[in-house]
Amino acid sequence: MDEIVEKLVIRLSDTDREYFEERAGIRFYDGKIHPVEFAEAMALLDILYQTPSALVPSYIEGKLNDKENNDE
Repeated sequence: MDEIVEKLVIRLSDTDREYFEERAGIRFYDGKIHPVEFAEAMALLDILYQTPSALVPSYIEGKLNDKENNDE
């Protein structure tokens, strides 16, 4: 998996992660989109197109955690 895609996929909810894996598989096997990294990137774009805020809660949570760690 591409490093950037992996960092973003980790932030997805369990439901969105499952959808990502399903879409990546469909794009790779049925859509014949190769290499698999392209299929995964397109699957992530599918999620963000459908739910633009899919990464927002994790992003905010991560920023708050970073701030807390820097304040210590």
